[in-house]
Amino acid sequence: FQDYAARFDNEIRKAGSKTILFATANVTQYYSASYRYPGSFKKLNDMQMSFGKKAGIPVAAAGYAWMKYWGPNPSEEEMLDLYHKDKGHPGPKGTYIYACLLYATITGKTPEGLACEFKNIRGGITLTREEAAKMQKAAWAQHQESLK
Repeated sequence: FQDYAARFDNEIRKAGSKTILFATANVTQYYSASYRYPGSFKKLNDMQMSFGKKAGIPVAAAGYAWMKYWGPNPSEEEMLDLYHKDKGHPGPKGTYIYACLLYATITGKTPEGLACEFKNIRGGITLTREEAAKMQKAAWAQHQESLK
C-alpha cells in the first residue's frame, strides 16, 4: 500500500493536484470470515492514517466514521444497516456517511444540514432527518479527529 500510495501521490502532485486517501469501512465477517469487527476496521484505517500523517496527505477515514455512527457496542442489525445486502459493500446509508466524510475532507466544511433525500438515485433514497443528522455528525467528528 505505502509504496503505491507514495507513487500515486507523487504523480498527483506533479499534475498540480492534491491527494486524498480514502480508508473504507471493512467487509463483515459474514462476507469473509477473516474480517472481524472492530479489529479489521482499525487495521485498515490505522494503516492509512499513519501513512497519511507521515506523507502529509489528508485521510478520509470512513471506517472510523462508521464506528462513530454506531457507537461503542453496535448490534448486528445496526452494523448491517450500513451494508448492501451482500454484507461486504456499503449500502445507501453507508454510502451516505462516505459522501458526508468526503464532503468534509474536500471542502473543510461540516456536512451538517446537507440533503438527505435523493429521488433520482436507484429508484429514490431517503433518510430521515434524524438519521442523516447523526451520520453527518459522525462524519464531521471523524474529519475533525483526522486533522489532529
